[in-house]
Amino acid sequence: MDSKKPSKTNTKKVGLVSKHVTKKNRQLRKKIKDNTLTVGSYLSALEKRKFLELFSEMPVRGTCCKKLGIGTVRLEQEELNDADFALAIKHAKEQGIDTIEAEAIRRARDGFDEPVFYNGEQCGTKRRYSDTLTTLLLKGNRKKYRNIDATNNSEAGDQVTRMSIAELAKLASQRERRGT
Repeated sequence: MDSKKPSKTNTKKVGLVSKHVTKKNRQLRKKIKDNTLTVGSYLSALEKRKFLELFSEMPVRGTCCKKLGIGTVRLEQEELNDADFALAIKHAKEQGIDTIEAEAIRRARDGFDEPVFYNGEQCGTKRRYSDTLTTLLLKGNRKKYRNIDATNNSEAGDQVTRMSIAELAKLASQRERRGT
């Protein structure tokens, strides 16, 4: 009774994992043999270059890894292993964020065409502007637009924009006593 046999489902899972690991090992060995992957490296030079190109256009690690067919864990291991690659990722991320910011500015300032439909057919377009993007861009670039929210118009006063937890608790207890 002390020794339990593994269930059939556990045996199958272990079998699948070992097949998967063996396949990955074969792929890694082939890359080392073909001289496209150096020993101690998790990604080939080609994979690194393709990742950096894609990441500079769209700075979302998971999506880039999925498109290239590489695992995020392998990417993180390579980033820890190769300081130059880690620095290149930071630069690519900045480029990608700059691209996104430029598009947000364009959409906020110039707007975008939204199709207009009548009876199921497109009959024209309507120019739309994004107030939300404009607000976010102003908050990100101008200090005077930051922290504008409903608390500024409350009884607490216009000067209060951020409070510590203790201050919030104190304010809440004062309001409870007053019945507001």
